[in-house]
Amino acid sequence: MERIIPIFPLPLVIYPAAMYPIHVFEERYLLLINNALKYHTSIGVVPLDEDQITGIGTISNVLEKVNIYANGEVDVIVEGTKRFRIGKWWMHSAGYAEASVTPYDDEEANGSPILLHELESKFRETIKDISVPLDEAFWRNLARANSKAYKIAEKSGLALPQQIKLLSLQNENERVQFLITHLERLQESLKRREIAQKFTMHDGYINR
Repeated sequence: MERIIPIFPLPLVIYPAAMYPIHVFEERYLLLINNALKYHTSIGVVPLDEDQITGIGTISNVLEKVNIYANGEVDVIVEGTKRFRIGKWWMHSAGYAEASVTPYDDEEANGSPILLHELESKFRETIKDISVPLDEAFWRNLARANSKAYKIAEKSGLALPQQIKLLSLQNENERVQFLITHLERLQESLKRREIAQKFTMHDGYINR
């Protein structure tokens, strides 16, 4: 079903069920955010890659303002809900874009338990390797997440093009396999970096 929503292009991806802090400073987007809060309406967060709006975004709710600055800028928390595909878009009189969008749903609902177990195992190994502990709230949210791939992707160090690719996948198994491959490459990179560090630490030179 087609609907019209205001568009907030940003150089980031907000996954369904993810919460993200956003700093808003442009007047047109301050108006967009204030209208969303005032009228309890959703906005469409669309990844902006090299100044180009991508075709898939996430319908998001503005939950609250967490900081209000003297110059009028604000920090807000937004929460992703569902993905959409952009159809036609145009400029609103207030200066921000609006677009007609249609749902962009998964073709298959459930992921393979075997693949999901492999992904979580590799993720836990990677977190341990880089010594970055995650708080208990993350693990609780992971346990109850409808898409564990999206939740793990939040903390997997994906570059923006990788995030955009993940958002476009319409199958949980594809998302899981995408992340497994990414984590495997990351672990290999960490191993090479460790070897290089040991090599340079024992080269005999003194640097001050």
